[in-house]
Amino acid sequence: MQDDETKLPWSSRQGLEALRGILKQALPQWPSGPHDWQLESTASILDKKNQLVVTACGDGKTAAAYLHLLVLQKLTEDPKLPRFNTEIPDKPIVLMVTPLSDLGKSQASEMTRLGIRAIALDADMVAEATADETDLYKEICERLWTVVIVSPERLTSPEFDSVVRNEIVRASLVLHVVDEAHIVLPWARTFREAYGEIGNIKARIPPNVPILAMTATSIPGAVEAEMLRTIGFRREDHRTIRRTCERPNLRTVFVTLSHGLGGWDFPDIAWLARAGKKAVLYCASIEMGFRVATYLWRLLPAGQDRFRTIQMYNGLISSTANADALLSFNTDPAALIMIATVKFGMGIDVRNIEVSINLGLPESAEAILQQNGRAGRDRSMDACGFTYIQKTLV
Repeated sequence: MQDDETKLPWSSRQGLEALRGILKQALPQWPSGPHDWQLESTASILDKKNQLVVTACGDGKTAAAYLHLLVLQKLTEDPKLPRFNTEIPDKPIVLMVTPLSDLGKSQASEMTRLGIRAIALDADMVAEATADETDLYKEICERLWTVVIVSPERLTSPEFDSVVRNEIVRASLVLHVVDEAHIVLPWARTFREAYGEIGNIKARIPPNVPILAMTATSIPGAVEAEMLRTIGFRREDHRTIRRTCERPNLRTVFVTLSHGLGGWDFPDIAWLARAGKKAVLYCASIEMGFRVATYLWRLLPAGQDRFRTIQMYNGLISSTANADALLSFNTDPAALIMIATVKFGMGIDVRNIEVSINLGLPESAEAILQQNGRAGRDRSMDACGFTYIQKTLV
């Protein structure tokens, strides 16, 4: 490559072509290589541009947070590859904010499988490390972890503030990620005030560190602009990748309930117990989820197998039990139905869900899209997303 071409940005035609080749080398397990939009996103990160990525559930959003790390690794290994004026820290660090501990663990596992040292710094991990007399904050400052995944509460904590202000960390930081960005405003206003403060991190990290906001549900307008300001974007200093969130293999159906949701019987969904479909059923509360699970269990033959067929996943269940239920749902053909709250609706990657059900109307159109988006992540299968609506709302 000519010297004048190396001065071009990664987002140039030459830069994108180089990226495609580098990532094909880095990801032999991706025979088709990355999507075009993933190349564009990676180029923006390497060009140090703030970025909003809006794309469908199951479209590979998480990869946008780490593909640039694989590029940096390849550039370090092979000095002959084009640099495009990229500064390459010897041990880059990505800081990622995610709303749920289970989602963070899932993302860390995905990155670890690709050889990226990632840690979900949740309460369980910190407690386990403390019991082992391991100082995870010190390990981060020593750059033993490449991707550090935290909740907004931990991001704004005094302990983590000392990490962010560490000069070694600051010099190594290459990206700040906010995943599931659509929940920043509604959650900040209701039950997770720390989300309203996550934009303050921008003042505490080097100004040239780009921000990547990712979501499957964001619409241009005042709400999106406020969301970006809260995250830390300033003016129109960002690039946007906005892909259609339509899923041709996912049919959306709205059904009017014939029976209320306040009791212990739910005849409108009785069909699910005998459908033999892999399904996730969302309830507005944990208490309602228990009533729904009890009803469906009663429809199955007595015995322990019904608790294998129908399981629960929510915030009152321990993280270990939730992880076991998720593993079972993902790998056991007999584990068919997951009764869940919104906790299951963000980032859980189970590819073979055939049916998604909202039992009751969610709070927003974005929530319907997000929760139904758990179904049909394998684009080769036909899937259906049901939303059951109370008569009083019709």
